[in-house]
Amino acid sequence: MSRVNPKTRDPSTVFTPRGDTINEMYIARFGLEDRLRQYIPQSMHIVLHGESGCGKTWLYKKVFADTSVYYRTANLGRACTQGINGLLAEVLAKIDNRQLTEIAETKGAGVNLSLFEAGLEAQKTYSVRQGDVFELLLQKMRAQAGSKRPAALVFENLEHILNDESAVNELKGLLLLLDDGDYAKYKIRIVLVTTASNFRTYLSSVGAANTLINRIKEVPEVGRLTQSQAETFVKRGLFQLLGIGVSPGDCTQDWLVHQVINFSDRIPQYMHELCLEIALTSEASGRTVTRELLTRAVAAWVKGSIVSEITAVTSNLNSKATKKGRKNQLLYAIALCKDSEFDYVKIEKIVRQEFPAACEGVKLNVSQGLSELADAKIALIRKNPNGTSYRIVDPRHRILMRWMLYKEKSSEILSIRDFDDGVSLS
Repeated sequence: MSRVNPKTRDPSTVFTPRGDTINEMYIARFGLEDRLRQYIPQSMHIVLHGESGCGKTWLYKKVFADTSVYYRTANLGRACTQGINGLLAEVLAKIDNRQLTEIAETKGAGVNLSLFEAGLEAQKTYSVRQGDVFELLLQKMRAQAGSKRPAALVFENLEHILNDESAVNELKGLLLLLDDGDYAKYKIRIVLVTTASNFRTYLSSVGAANTLINRIKEVPEVGRLTQSQAETFVKRGLFQLLGIGVSPGDCTQDWLVHQVINFSDRIPQYMHELCLEIALTSEASGRTVTRELLTRAVAAWVKGSIVSEITAVTSNLNSKATKKGRKNQLLYAIALCKDSEFDYVKIEKIVRQEFPAACEGVKLNVSQGLSELADAKIALIRKNPNGTSYRIVDPRHRILMRWMLYKEKSSEILSIRDFDDGVSLS
């Protein structure tokens, strides 16, 4: 742990929602780490998948650091504007821009690339074949890694190209090149990182299934933190590293931990963001949290971080307040469900527990209700391929549903808060 006085430490050095480095807030996920570690020396390439914000990048960076893997990253989110070959050129330019310029000037026609010459402000456009750029990149990566150190080329945001047959075929071409001895000799693994849990289905739809899927190993889904991991995260950051306390008689540490976990949905990125908001809000009170202060911090974080998804939730809600609005009851149950995936049996059980009087002697037909929600114009849930279970389209939807749907403990009436209403912490 840090030797800095917790009361004087900058909260932004503890909670780093989009930080590039791994700090002491990293939560070990031994099963996933072990699987990735096992795959690194193998000849096949690797896929890491999981919902946005759940720590895929954290995971591979931690494992790569522990196992001394040399790596470079390319963001497929930009492939639509410059193609994968352009991304490779960017990665190569960061290693050795002058050599990229040399290969561009000596090779024949191919893919147009706009490059900044090393040390100059001028930009020039060259024509470079994909294989030329790729091989030079592999060569340079191997030279920097050394002869024995493992090395990986990481493609982030695979989901951005899955509906683009041209881009997928470019990626397929790279994997095929790595079967060729001239490229395989560099021993560079490709790691694909994506939020798409059904990426295999997408690949099949563009005719790349056999080419890609037969060449990859898939790490199990990187999901939300467990309850125990989430509790460790909050206590370590707020209480141990920052020395934040709670107001006696007003709230407790356990209550504060519960609220953070409930509203962040155990998603690491959101836990970082919300804990940072709490820490910064508590500065004026000497890093002491009251119920009112936490309410303000949660409200500020929700309104500042996930407001973009409010339309998706409101478009699926019934009227303002209702006793038997089944759709709202289903959404409330989905928001309460602690599992990443759920089926009608799990949701019906929650609905009957939360609304016993309204459900007594009634056939709920939850299966049809979930199907209708998945088929909505703006869907909050989606059905898993080849199965009967569902999952939330975006974890922010679950957080907003917890914010907006409110039920008094002594009542079965669900109220819908306006987004600008104050949040109520249970």
